Amino acid sequence: MVKFYKSSYYYEYSWPIVTLAWFLRYPNPYSKHVVSVDVVDRYVDNQGCLRTTRLILKDGKLPKWGAKLFKISQSYILEDSIVNLESNEMHTFIRNLDHTKVMKVVENQTYSVSHNNSCQTFVNVTAQIKSSFGWGFTNKIEKFGVIKFSKNLINSRAGMTHVLKVLRDNGWAKHNNMFV
Repeated sequence: MVKFYKSSYYYEYSWPIVTLAWFLRYPNPYSKHVVSVDVVDRYVDNQGCLRTTRLILKDGKLPKWGAKLFKISQSYILEDSIVNLESNEMHTFIRNLDHTKVMKVVENQTYSVSHNNSCQTFVNVTAQIKSSFGWGFTNKIEKFGVIKFSKNLINSRAGMTHVLKVLRDNGWAKHNNMFV
């Protein structure tokens, strides 16, 4: 069985600055679990879209019942993104590369200019959480995954907001017309 998570929200910043902040979001005070971020590939495709693949190493904490079963403390995450300047959209596809039998998380995000306010960015998030572990633990692991994903998304948003404020307060984005 697969569990699904869906959420949407707005950043009170324009799409160009949110897109920039997304690439600059590590490190921040809410991402102490991120050990490293490496760009694996980056290029502009035939349609003029910026495509980036990054490998992220994260520390993780398991619940007490999980810590007894699994000796997992780190996980590699592969993050693909496509930035389309013509449509003012960024699509991200994020998934764990290891421990996928225990729990596989596949996250998709779309960042776009708000239809109501061009100074806001709309974010749509979907995630699939699946465990193939068996032994009667599958449902418990997937439920844990959905709860953990929801909590992590709150921290992720706080981290992005922190980076957005740093960019705003340092005037970098203002001098580059990104708060228009």
